Amino acid sequence: MPQTYTASFASVLQTLEKVAISSLSDVWAPVRGFSRSFGVDEFKPRSTAQVKFVTAGATVQKNASNFEQGDSTITPVAIAVDQYSCSFHVSNDELNSGLRLTDLVEKNAASFASSVLDAILAPVSLANFPATPIIRSSAGLAFPIWRPPGASSRNPV
Repeated sequence: MPQTYTASFASVLQTLEKVAISSLSDVWAPVRGFSRSFGVDEFKPRSTAQVKFVTAGATVQKNASNFEQGDSTITPVAIAVDQYSCSFHVSNDELNSGLRLTDLVEKNAASFASSVLDAILAPVSLANFPATPIIRSSAGLAFPIWRPPGASSRNPV
């Protein structure tokens, strides 16, 4: 049997959704830098997800005649899926005093986002990354400047 909601409850859900999207998208923006799979209900809570981890790449060849050489190594990594939630409510006395659920949404969404981000960034620590900075010569970073096809090679300035 499908779930049905009253119009007033649907309005509350829409308000929660709007605030959550506007406040969570900014807080979770750094996650896109190292994660590729975003979605709702992709995994069940407390299940184990298998994620691809490329441990070795192919060999770079110069003037190659055989392009079938050089396999990459991919190993599965098991990741436990946890469910995070943040419960909040308005009591009858608070409701009669003028407090509304929408008054609590933004702060609780921020608290929720912060807790999830802490869990995501837990592996980013001094134990997993060197304390001393890795310094490389800028000569190794020289890449040709990309220009769109048909663009002049002269400096436009």
